[in-house]
Amino acid sequence: MIVFHVIPLRVNTTSPTRWQIRITANVLLLIVSLLMAGPAIAGPLEDATKAYEHGDYKTAYRLFGPLAEQGIPEAQYNLVVM
Repeated sequence: MIVFHVIPLRVNTTSPTRWQIRITANVLLLIVSLLMAGPAIAGPLEDATKAYEHGDYKTAYRLFGPLAEQGIPEAQYNLVVM
């Protein structure tokens, strides 16, 4: 026979303390910053490609240069095309 014990939860009827508010604010700030970091994960090749597609050739050239020196074929090709 399985017996379950019910533990009553204590409800906090007082307002949150300063440290609880600070922890909550910091957790929310962390979550928001992680969600906003999504576009930054793309990488330099994608950034250079987007700059090229938008007609920002100076930025594209600056971003494709180091990638082409590393031997990335797509970056080398795009530099030749530019």
